[in-house]
Amino acid sequence: MPQAYRHQPLASEDRIRLVDLLPAWKRDTPIRCRIRQVRLEDARDKYDALSYVWGAREGSVPIACDGYELLVTPNCYDAIIELRHGTRVRPLWIDSICINQSAATCSTKERNHQVKLMGRSLLTAPKPCGLHDKIYGLYAIFEEMDIQLPDPDYGQPIHEVLEEVTRAIISSQQSIKLVTSERAGHELPQLPSWIPMLLTPRPDPVSFPDTMGYLGGRLYSSSRGSKTYISAKKKKSELDAKGRRIGILQTKIGCSIDQTAEMADMKEFRLFLQACQEYCQSWSAVPLNVVEILKHLTFRDAAMHYTRHILFWHDIMLYPHCRIVPPQQIVDDTICGNQEDPLTVVCDYLCNGQSPNSKLAREIQTELNRDSNWAFVRTDNGYGGRAYRTCETGDEVWLLAGATNPVILRPTGAGFQYIAPAYLRGMMEGELWPDDEEDLEILTLV
Repeated sequence: MPQAYRHQPLASEDRIRLVDLLPAWKRDTPIRCRIRQVRLEDARDKYDALSYVWGAREGSVPIACDGYELLVTPNCYDAIIELRHGTRVRPLWIDSICINQSAATCSTKERNHQVKLMGRSLLTAPKPCGLHDKIYGLYAIFEEMDIQLPDPDYGQPIHEVLEEVTRAIISSQQSIKLVTSERAGHELPQLPSWIPMLLTPRPDPVSFPDTMGYLGGRLYSSSRGSKTYISAKKKKSELDAKGRRIGILQTKIGCSIDQTAEMADMKEFRLFLQACQEYCQSWSAVPLNVVEILKHLTFRDAAMHYTRHILFWHDIMLYPHCRIVPPQQIVDDTICGNQEDPLTVVCDYLCNGQSPNSKLAREIQTELNRDSNWAFVRTDNGYGGRAYRTCETGDEVWLLAGATNPVILRPTGAGFQYIAPAYLRGMMEGELWPDDEEDLEILTLV
C-alpha cells in the first residue's frame, strides 16, 4: 500500500506550491502529478488556478503524487480529470493540494499565510473561485489598504465570514462606501442586504458604476465627507447607520435588462428604447431646458459634451409628436417606412438613419445604452435621476453618513433593506446634507 503524501515545509514565505499534472491520453488513466515550490513572482502567468476543497475538507479519492498517495475530494478529482492534457504537463495551483490541510499548528500557521498570498495568486491566474477562498484571496489587497481583517477560518459559515469581513472593512476605513456603492442582490439568500457584492458571487454580469464611491468614474460627496456612524451594537445580520430621509420614489421607468443594451441586440435595445421614450414623454409637460434634461438622464460627465445633441434626441423620443424634427423627415430616413408603431420607427431611425440629426441622436443613445440597466426615477418631491433597475416605486431615498452618493432603501418590518446607489440631481455634492448632524436619524440595515 503506498505511503501517504506529506507536504514539505515551504522554503520561504514568498513561495507557493504548484502541481504539475502529468498528461494521459485516456480518461480512465490514473492521475499522476508532482508538487514543486516556486516563488510567487516567478510563477506569474505560468499556471491555472482551481478551488474545489472548502466544502469538504477530507479527501477520499486517491491520486499519485511524487510516488505517494494523496487523497482529494471527489469534485476536485473530477475537475483534475477535465483539466488534464493528453500530451503535455499542465501546471496548476489547487488549494486543496497546494496548501497543507493538516491540523498541525505549523500547518495552520502556513495555511493562514498562504490564503493571504492568494490575493496575489488570484491576480496571476484565471480561477473559478470557491466562496471562502474568494474572500480570503482578497486579503493581500486589503492589507495594502491597511485594513485589518480577522484570521481566515474555513470552518466558519460563509455568511458569518462575509459579515465579519464587511464590518472589519467599515471599521478600518471609517467608511460605509463599500456597502453603498454597489447594488444588493446575492445568490446567498441568508445574507443581509448590506453585504457588498464585491465580496460575493454576482448573479449576472452587469454594467455598473465603479465600486468604492465612484459613479460613472467620478467621486461624489452627498454627505459632505461625513464620518460613518459606527455603532457599538453588533447584532447579527444588522448594521446601524445614520442618515437623512430625502423622499420616496414616485416614478420608475426602466426595463429588466441585466446587461448593457447594444443596438446590435435588437430585442434588448428595443426594451431600453421603450423606457427612454416613456421617460421623455413623462417630462414633456415639465418646462426644463436642454441642459437640465441631460442632467437627469445620465451620471457620466462624458455625456455633458453632447449637450448640443440632446435636443434632437429628446425630440425624436416624442415621435410622432415631435416639435423640432418633422415626423415625416424621420420616416423618410428609415428602412421600414411609415409604421403605426412609434417604437419601430424610432428604433429604425436610430440604427439605420443617415441624416445629420439621426447621427446626433445616435450618439446620445449610444451613451445612454451604457447604463441601460439603470432606471429613470423621480421622487415625490421632484428630484430626478437614475437608480439601478431593482428599485421600485415606494422605495425611499436616503443620504447616509460616510456614503458618497444617495442610496435606495426599502422599508421592512425590522428596518431597511439596502437596494442600490442612486444618482439624483441636486443632492450629489452635499446640497441636502444638514449642517447640524444631530438632526440625522439612526436606522438599521438588515
